[in-house]
Amino acid sequence: MKKKIMLSISLLILFFLTGYLVFFQPVKIMEARVFSEEEVSRILKGRTCFSGETEMVLLINGVKAPYEMKEERYYIPKNMEEDHWKGQVSAAVDGLSASVMWVADEAFGDMRAAIADGHVFECVIYNDTGYERVSVLFTGLPVMCIDGDM
Repeated sequence: MKKKIMLSISLLILFFLTGYLVFFQPVKIMEARVFSEEEVSRILKGRTCFSGETEMVLLINGVKAPYEMKEERYYIPKNMEEDHWKGQVSAAVDGLSASVMWVADEAFGDMRAAIADGHVFECVIYNDTGYERVSVLFTGLPVMCIDGDM
């Protein structure tokens, strides 16, 4: 009888632990957390928007993401055969590591539809003192970044 009670209690604890891990784990897209607009505002409180002279870079798997100046948008290529947001997004501000967070968006729920529709996502690059909201478009096409003096 005691073994059945202990087994029942153990299974109940395991059930609640599994539920906690599934429902309360932070949502991440490409290893960056997703926050609601209210949470983003709370996190950015006390920080100022980066000045025009601040050098800011969004990195995908450690490589500078292509940036289109006219549209003021980063482009991230994604394999349309995949169903998940594979890769790691990070950032640098003035050569120093910075944090990245995504602003919550329902389109994260269906990667293929978001890419097909050309949906633009918003992420925030921030450090201890400042931040910048940037536009990101995931594309199913290859993307190349050419830097240099033209």
